[in-house]
Amino acid sequence: RIARLSGNNVLLTYIRELLEKTRIYLILFDPLSQIQYAPIEEHASIISAIAARDVERACDAVEAHINNAINQLESVEALPDDYIAL
Repeated sequence: RIARLSGNNVLLTYIRELLEKTRIYLILFDPLSQIQYAPIEEHASIISAIAARDVERACDAVEAHINNAINQLESVEALPDDYIAL
């Protein structure tokens, strides 16, 4: 929803592709069943920064969220070596 509301079609296309690849990955590997990761607070931080129009804080929050998600997957060795190619 955030990508759609941004009016940035490049971002929207990227997010749609990312979500589709995520669905495929989950169907094939289901790594989330092995970890205890609840990013609700991270999502709230991102939304709060966007609502405040604080670009730097929003970017930092998104970067932290992505890094935390990758770290959680790596911690249970659920992330394939070529996850970027998915």
